[in-house]
Amino acid sequence: MKPLKSEVLKSRSSRMSLLCSRLSLANAKGFVGKRDRILVLETSKNGLLGRSSNFRSVALKEGSIGSFVEATFEKAYSKYLLAKATEKLY
Repeated sequence: MKPLKSEVLKSRSSRMSLLCSRLSLANAKGFVGKRDRILVLETSKNGLLGRSSNFRSVALKEGSIGSFVEATFEKAYSKYLLAKATEKLY
């Protein structure tokens, strides 16, 4: 079997990446409005990053590294969820 042309590979890769992003966004939108416990792990240029109980990436404005916060998911993106901390747990 002959290798495919690079143009074909690039086209297929682009289409698959777009499909993956669309599916990830559609899945993440199902979490908007729900609450979860978030472990705050690190700082970012716009706030804090953490992980939810099901290991989803979450961006927060409030909290301290190493703490758990109760948060409500406000907006969904294909790579992460934006949440607002409602209560510091421990």
